[in-house]
Amino acid sequence: MSAIYLDIDPNIMGILENQKRGLCLISAFIQGLGDSRLTPDMIKHEIVKAMEFVNKHEYFFTDMSNTSFTTISTWTDNIIEHVNNGFGLHPGQFWNIEILENYIVHANIAVRIYYYIEVENQNKYVLVRTRENMECPTENMKILIIAEKCNHHKVLVNIFPPDNNAYERFRHFDFRIPIEYKASMPNFFASIQKNMFLPVHLARVVPVTHFGACGYKCFSGVLGISLFLFKSYDIQ
Repeated sequence: MSAIYLDIDPNIMGILENQKRGLCLISAFIQGLGDSRLTPDMIKHEIVKAMEFVNKHEYFFTDMSNTSFTTISTWTDNIIEHVNNGFGLHPGQFWNIEILENYIVHANIAVRIYYYIEVENQNKYVLVRTRENMECPTENMKILIIAEKCNHHKVLVNIFPPDNNAYERFRHFDFRIPIEYKASMPNFFASIQKNMFLPVHLARVVPVTHFGACGYKCFSGVLGISLFLFKSYDIQ
């Protein structure tokens, strides 16, 4: 369960800032693929290449949400040239994680994204499900952790526990738990099983009983979890 959250604590977590102007998500992604020697012009060049790929292969992306497909439909040659000239995107043209995940698949980029969204007033980020096949990465897999702040600015997380090792962070994690992400509206719900949702980031663990043979086993078997039940707080 520990991997579901990232505490906003500069002593244990670090972020790499980037250009904004509607390009923060793709900038964070390119930063993660590259290294510290990337200049703003080099990042811009890679952004333009990514947008040109999506523009050229738009038919690959027809299975996305209406919000995302409408977004990439605005990426005309003129808009891409606008970005190439050093300008940003406008609302309705911004990259989102659904577009990025599809770009990774169709461009055959060997990387996995783990995407966290800031929980307002909780001083933490919570992991969201951004693709169907979320799984524990292998030790030699390229992994990027990206965080979305409450103001929707996206940043690359370049320092995280334990020891910046994504394999160790996720190796025992149950990927049925992360909340479902929708490009048009993150619903902030975690799916324990299909068609059953619990608001994990508003929950706390409570004991059902102190008698090991009573309560725990029955409920954990039904819910598909081990020794835990969640109780939601009232949302004021």
